[in-house]
Amino acid sequence: MSRFTLRTHLVFVLLIFGTFPVSANELQVDFRYRPALWNTSIALPDDWQKTLVSETGAFLYDYPGPHSKFKTSVSAGIANVEMKPSHQRLFDPRTPIVLTTSEGNGVTLKQEAFAIVDSPFRPTERAKPRLYRVGREVIATEWAKPGDGVDPAFQHVASGQKQPIRYVYNLEAGGARTIAVGLIEAKWREAGKRILEVKVEGALPQTIDVISQAGHNRPMVVLINGRDENLDKRIDIEVRPSSKATDRDTVLSALWIFPRSARPNSKQILSGTLSTKAEAYISCGEDPDRYTFAPRRDALRLNYEGANNFHPVLRIRTTRKVTLNPTTGIVSLNGRPFLISKPAPLKAETRDSLTTLIYQNSLQQIDVVMVKGHELTASAFRNVNFATERTRAVNFWKNADLPWNRIQVPDAGIQSLLDSSVRNIFQARDIKGGKAEFRVGPTVYRDIWLVDGSFLLEVATQLGRVEESRRAIDRILDYQQPSGQVIVLQPDFYKETGITLWMLQRHARLTQDKTWLEARWKHVRAGVNWIKAVRKVTLRDPRAPHAGLIPPGHSDGGIEGVNSEYTNVYWTLTGLKASIDAARWMGRDREAVDWQREYDDFMATFQRAASRDMKIDSHGNRYLPILMNPGSKDLPQKAQWGFLHGIFPGKVLDSNDPIATGTLAMLDDVNVQGLVVSTGWMTGGIWTYFASFYAHAHLWLGGPDRIAKAHQILYSFANHASPLLVWREEQRPVNQGLNMVGDMPHNWASAEFIRLVRHMIAIERDNRLVLFEGIPHKWLQPGKEIRLDGIATEFGSLKLSAKISSDGLSAMIEMDKIGSAGKPGAPVVDLRVFKQLGFKAASGEQLPDEFVGVWGQPLNLILLRQL
Repeated sequence: MSRFTLRTHLVFVLLIFGTFPVSANELQVDFRYRPALWNTSIALPDDWQKTLVSETGAFLYDYPGPHSKFKTSVSAGIANVEMKPSHQRLFDPRTPIVLTTSEGNGVTLKQEAFAIVDSPFRPTERAKPRLYRVGREVIATEWAKPGDGVDPAFQHVASGQKQPIRYVYNLEAGGARTIAVGLIEAKWREAGKRILEVKVEGALPQTIDVISQAGHNRPMVVLINGRDENLDKRIDIEVRPSSKATDRDTVLSALWIFPRSARPNSKQILSGTLSTKAEAYISCGEDPDRYTFAPRRDALRLNYEGANNFHPVLRIRTTRKVTLNPTTGIVSLNGRPFLISKPAPLKAETRDSLTTLIYQNSLQQIDVVMVKGHELTASAFRNVNFATERTRAVNFWKNADLPWNRIQVPDAGIQSLLDSSVRNIFQARDIKGGKAEFRVGPTVYRDIWLVDGSFLLEVATQLGRVEESRRAIDRILDYQQPSGQVIVLQPDFYKETGITLWMLQRHARLTQDKTWLEARWKHVRAGVNWIKAVRKVTLRDPRAPHAGLIPPGHSDGGIEGVNSEYTNVYWTLTGLKASIDAARWMGRDREAVDWQREYDDFMATFQRAASRDMKIDSHGNRYLPILMNPGSKDLPQKAQWGFLHGIFPGKVLDSNDPIATGTLAMLDDVNVQGLVVSTGWMTGGIWTYFASFYAHAHLWLGGPDRIAKAHQILYSFANHASPLLVWREEQRPVNQGLNMVGDMPHNWASAEFIRLVRHMIAIERDNRLVLFEGIPHKWLQPGKEIRLDGIATEFGSLKLSAKISSDGLSAMIEMDKIGSAGKPGAPVVDLRVFKQLGFKAASGEQLPDEFVGVWGQPLNLILLRQL
């Protein structure tokens, strides 16, 4: 033990010679690699209405749809002129008021856009309806074209991506009802493609082929008499793919519930005349939130400056019918009130899907309110004072109950992205059943995504949101099958089980809560037993490339189809290793020994397979491709996210493993704009938050060169964000086109940015909590401070700071006590960055590479500079 660890209060005096070096190519955040197009969320925390604002200032609603993938957009300008945005910014990183400036024909348009805050804003869910969906809520609006004279619900479908669609109807114990199931087929024209099995509790299953029974784009209704057989006061309704179907995606348009005595007529149900008379009714393909939450309002102020002769306009692009009430000034979509402005437009002109609202000549200011929701009233539109609402919004965000200030760094650009990342994670959350569920994004990924979500939950836990994270984890555990496998996306996405096991172990470690983990141990044991069983299945064909590993499955990250591959292997090894650690921690020695034996065999099998499958790239790097297919034409970097996770957080590959060093070297040689190119779905594109996986691997493997590389990756990651401080999943390099993939804001990116900065400052390495190992030099300049305040670690809540005085003559490293006295290991201050800046000990000796503290004792290191 170091001689400096013998006292409770530690004073460590150091001298520095020379000046703080500044690199000629200083790391900085300037958004040099920003996407060509971007969207920004103005939603409130846990908001059901996820309004986005584009880089031009347009409001985007009703995803998915045709108008840049939204059904409705609202943009401002002047008649007969295409205005070009010249500048856009946020009010500040914590306040999503979007300020956009555009120019055109001598006119400058300044826009302010934000969500109106009800006072107080509480996204409380109304009483859950009697008829509701359980599980993932994937929908496809305006999917079908059923024609006139039918219930509009047949335009839309609830979708199950190779999964059943499940609904529940609550009623009296043992009750009986007639369930009308509305179906339509818009994709296929021939029979036998999508065959559905409709199962209602209390009735025999019915097999339906809509094409053969009704036809293409022809709605049909199936009447089934159901009953609460198990007396749990509910009838379960399920639409699942038939074993005979070639397309195993399920669809469902609507459900009607009638008393048995009603004897409903199918023709009347199809026409929509019974929808208001049913005991319960739901249009399955429409956003269910609109049935449960109060209306939400967005505000837009337009200020025109410059020329004296122009007509301001609002352009509404929508698939819905637009009408303007000349008396009230209210604009409606499909008969539902949507927009009002002050002053009102002079007229509305519609051509195809574009409606233009034309205003008084040379009008200088227009205030606009847009309302989304189910039960809309005139009061939702009127009596809106823009200045008052703007002030309320600023105050709301200033005082929002969000985990600000948990991580503070001295680089303003990095700090802005940290603050924005925290905000975006909570803006994207949804309230389901009265509980918050973390979402990856507001459009494509507005659902449960287990891989992405596990890292979101890790970050939420680190930021102190423990109970919210636990509710979300328990929601994920609902997806564990009797076999022990966890299936959220599809059965052959095998990695979901390993990720769940890692998530359980990581959360329990971060919260130091064995009792919580003990209550969920049955899930850990079931997951491990599934791993053992599924590995045995692969041995039925010992000649198969995946024998002894994991069956063929989906890789994701740029590789299509079901293959013998390694992403599922990496994550299953990770989950098994995490479970062994958890078992040892919990004192479950027998299981730990048994699982270690399984892991050792699994790892040996993996190493043999890897040795067989290693390839050499065009730069001479010997790497392991993701596919176990020697004839694969995929680029070496495709889908290597699984490999990087195998390094960290998986820790199944170390710095001595040639798989790790060779494959990472291969990735280093395919960098564009500082990040790996073509590793995701977009060949030639950049998967932005892959940056974090990549930087974490370098940080974990360690060494000066790798840590310097992690610094460069962090800043490249930052510079791929938009100037409004969010990321898209994948984008083209600068000046190489507008193609893009995925959601924006994408909050796996937000979570990854937070966790990367956190791990650069403090990272758990077995029984050591290592501090400042990965920080850049520039964060230790005069007048700068690095601070962690209440960050959850595997050893307790961490309060830590490193501050350089404004004159650069002194510095202080402080840490509150952490961990328990006598616990194996120690907190460790990595001093290499200080050595590189010229610090020496008071005696003139060189500093050690690290300073070892003591669990349960505070740390106070004083650094002095010699004049």
